[in-house]
Amino acid sequence: MLGLVILILAIVAAAGGVAWSAAKPLQRYRRIRDTPTAPIKELGNGFFEIRGRVATPLTPLISPYSDMPCVYYSFRIQERRTTGYGKRRRTRWVTVVSDTRAADCFLEQGGHRAEVHIEHAELVLKVDHHGSSGFLNSPTEELKQRLGERYDFATEGTLFNRSLRYRETVVRAGELLYVLGSCRLGPDRLPCFDGGEDLFIVADRPEAEVALRFLWFGIAGYALAAVLGVGAVALAVWAAISGASLR
Repeated sequence: MLGLVILILAIVAAAGGVAWSAAKPLQRYRRIRDTPTAPIKELGNGFFEIRGRVATPLTPLISPYSDMPCVYYSFRIQERRTTGYGKRRRTRWVTVVSDTRAADCFLEQGGHRAEVHIEHAELVLKVDHHGSSGFLNSPTEELKQRLGERYDFATEGTLFNRSLRYRETVVRAGELLYVLGSCRLGPDRLPCFDGGEDLFIVADRPEAEVALRFLWFGIAGYALAAVLGVGAVALAVWAAISGASLR
């Protein structure tokens, strides 16, 4: 019986943890919903929401997979690895390269600019490029050379190509970005979003889509918490009925 009580308490604790986690995306949804979009030319010190296109950087980064100039990239290589034999055979994807970099990023709108420290933001960005290589699928010579030069990484194993998959997200000049966060004016009166202690979101999709994403995360979290809560109650009732029938 003690074990059952511990199980019920663990389920209740899990439900509480899930509900607590679900509150965060809903808070983001409300902040997005309640903050009006401001023109860049009207920015000052405070919490703002803006949209603007990424300005061409003076010194762009070069993305490792697509070899594109950009102001931000996040690149990951995962390798498929198998361990064990027979019924104990397990296959999993292991991250073997992870690289994220950001350059100076400015958003432009009607001749006005705002600086965005994208590396400090909670990013809602789509994966722009993905691919794979393996036994019968060799990466290009250019990609193999870049990976070797940047990361000292070889795509071939002892005899054959390694089973790899690639994911890359980039932010390029001309992209339209959505930004929500705290803004401050620098000495030159240039607005700057750098995160601070408040919410800071950068996305490459429309405001409505960003808001809906957080709303559904919150709803799904509370739904899961409710299911766990109902399960804990049902288990407690079953335990009580079973205990009573045994007396």
